[in-house]
Amino acid sequence: LLRRYRRKQRSAGLATGRELFITGRDLLPSTRFLAAENPLLWNGNPYGTRNDSRNLVEEMKKRGYRFIRSPAELSVISSGPPGRVLGLFHSGSMPKASEGRNPSLSAMTLGALEILSHAPKGFFLMVEGSQIDWGGHANDFDYVMNEAADFDTAIDTVRRFLRDAGIEKETLVVVTADHETGGLSLNVHPQLALGLDPKWTTTNHTAAPVPVFSAGPRAEQFCGYQSHEQIGRRLIEAVVGGKVEFAYPTTSAFPAEHPPVRKL
Repeated sequence: LLRRYRRKQRSAGLATGRELFITGRDLLPSTRFLAAENPLLWNGNPYGTRNDSRNLVEEMKKRGYRFIRSPAELSVISSGPPGRVLGLFHSGSMPKASEGRNPSLSAMTLGALEILSHAPKGFFLMVEGSQIDWGGHANDFDYVMNEAADFDTAIDTVRRFLRDAGIEKETLVVVTADHETGGLSLNVHPQLALGLDPKWTTTNHTAAPVPVFSAGPRAEQFCGYQSHEQIGRRLIEAVVGGKVEFAYPTTSAFPAEHPPVRKL
């Protein structure tokens, strides 16, 4: 999750003497992926089909969003003029990172950053490595490690972009999870390749605490032991830029009256 606090004029080039990331094309494995996926879902219905007969894709297009479905389209649109974009790159679940997910989480993240960074009042972006959870449910250690590594690469992509764009010090970055899955523990086992023997306690979510990492303005508010609710409220207040009166529930830690107040 990240939000840019004020806009700076960006130069046309972002060269820093290190690797230069400008568009999603830089992270695509090759240019051979030019065709979008077949426009039908597994059950023969088109993108956007729902049980309530609403087609959200068409609704978004009527509101001025450009609908893209391929890595090539992401590469082109992220390097062009800013605009409203809806990207759905698979009609169902995205492939695993180990299967060559394309576009990668890093490419999707970078494309979003390129588009959103033009916003004059800043932006909010949420990036999720959702299949880490799936690997935990499956008690599949290799699956979890590959997805966690893919997510770590996406975080590095964010840091590089912010650094090269000169907005690292004015952008709040928070990295966390909503829960742990599988109850993974790593036991020392010198006879195994990694020297570790992964063990699981469940195929479901657990109550194990999850880490929170933060950097940038207000980062000090996202440290120590906190509830999900506290983190969520502080993120909202960071985006709003002031204290917020929440309609649910009021606690001693978040009293009802804060000047200035924005009601949600």
